[in-house]
Amino acid sequence: MKKSGSGAPEEVETRVAAYLDSIKKGLGYQMVYAVCDQSRAYYTYEGLCKYIDIENDPDDFYYESGSDSSRMTKYMEDLGWYLVVEDLSPDKINVLEITIISIIIFVIGLLMIAMVFFVIFMRERKAAIELIERRTISLTDAMTGLLNRRALEEDCADIQDQGLVAQTTILMMDVNSLKEANDTYGHSAGDELIILAADCMQTAFGKLGKVYRTGGDEFVALLACSEVERKDALRTLDHLIGSTTCSFDCVLSVSKGVVVCREHGELTFDEMRDLADQRMYEDKLTYYKRTGKERR
Repeated sequence: MKKSGSGAPEEVETRVAAYLDSIKKGLGYQMVYAVCDQSRAYYTYEGLCKYIDIENDPDDFYYESGSDSSRMTKYMEDLGWYLVVEDLSPDKINVLEITIISIIIFVIGLLMIAMVFFVIFMRERKAAIELIERRTISLTDAMTGLLNRRALEEDCADIQDQGLVAQTTILMMDVNSLKEANDTYGHSAGDELIILAADCMQTAFGKLGKVYRTGGDEFVALLACSEVERKDALRTLDHLIGSTTCSFDCVLSVSKGVVVCREHGELTFDEMRDLADQRMYEDKLTYYKRTGKERR
């Protein structure tokens, strides 16, 4: 033990040595030493170490980590000295390592939280997609892929609520001689005629509005288009129906009833739908008279 400085060296040396010895035994550090606050002299226990400058709150330990050792320092009021504990095994109080580990733990925590939120997001997204799919199915005709009667009623309500009646054209359509095809060739023939008619309608009107199968051989289209576009779409429908062939010995034919809503402002929207339906049946009667077929 070597000392330097002034004032009762034996007494100070004894107190410091005893204190440092207790610290060493209690903590297992390989080297401890004390530095005098006033004279900056130092006592070294088991080896002399370089004095380090202290810039810390004297009430707390000040930590310093090096490549070969670590130190923690605290001012001891009862001794009037700085206590410096140096560990030649830096892993014991390696602040840098502890900081890195803390950062890693923090990042892992953030990743875990992000993963939880991601799982929640994916579950909610899946639930939302399933809800949309269920609603789509509930509004779709399974046979043709067109919209169904429920979708028609919802869209008709929206058209009235949004004040779009005057911009709408209503088409009522019905496949001719469907019962004859069913009775002669079976329901497979009738189903084929329905699907072929639906495809023709979707092709002709799909870009101008929506097409619905409301049941059996009955179809509706709600269009928002100009007069030129409407007439062109009707010609396209007639051409597609006339050029479509069935795998059975059947001829595809469709009767139509058209109402341009702005031309019937005195009627309610439901009355306009009824008028389109009436015109469709008139067209159907004309078809049966022209072909000489018996309506069944």
